Amino acid sequence: AVVVGRLQHSFLVCNAERGPLAPRDLAGRRVGVRSYSVTTGMWIRGILADDYGIRPEQVNWVTFEEAHVAEFRDPPNVERAPDGRKIVDMLLAGEIDAAIVGDGIDPDPRIVPLIPDPAAAAAAWRAKYGAIQLNHLVAVKDDVTPAQSAEVERLLRESFRAAGDPEM
Repeated sequence: AVVVGRLQHSFLVCNAERGPLAPRDLAGRRVGVRSYSVTTGMWIRGILADDYGIRPEQVNWVTFEEAHVAEFRDPPNVERAPDGRKIVDMLLAGEIDAAIVGDGIDPDPRIVPLIPDPAAAAAAWRAKYGAIQLNHLVAVKDDVTPAQSAEVERLLRESFRAAGDPEM
């Protein structure tokens, strides 16, 4: 069951006061992301590679947390932000050129989507692939009984109804 599925294009942001910046400009630049292993970062790296020709190894990534998978090791083009620093503060100070803000865009008017017309770009992506970008899933193992599986499904459906129909 999909728990969170959303199109990610609007979560790549930049500081408008620092001048125009396009996705193709990110080669050699510093881009902040909570952790290199987070799902939103993975989707943005794929979008940059597939739609703008910017491979992940062309960007200098700045992370703020450890990987969310214990065995994962960051690639060599990933550095850790100094302790106590915040991604938005570094973006506004010009210490990073762009940021992936998977928890939502800061209300500061200087922070704007880097991908032009991200809603149109997301709609084009969805039309091209016929899918949404999944962030979180619930899976049931084979050794779960049919009754347990049915109860998990019932609880998920109840939760989805209570939350309302998400916008896609």
